[in-house]
Amino acid sequence: MLPTILLSGTRDFFRSLTVLTHLKLHRVGVAGSLHLIYGAAHFQYFINLFADESQDVFTEMTIFFKKTC
Repeated sequence: MLPTILLSGTRDFFRSLTVLTHLKLHRVGVAGSLHLIYGAAHFQYFINLFADESQDVFTEMTIFFKKTC
């Protein structure tokens, strides 16, 4: 399977499911990267593209894709 990046905010209602998904992928040998964005709600980092948190997410995504693609 392809490497997977998972992103979630610490205020995201789906945070627990994101962490569980990462754990299950890890257990079957899928390389993955889990990033929790402090204070962010679901998909919030795409609402204000210039917020510090959004820039952090984009940086992590860039690093991940450069490493895996």
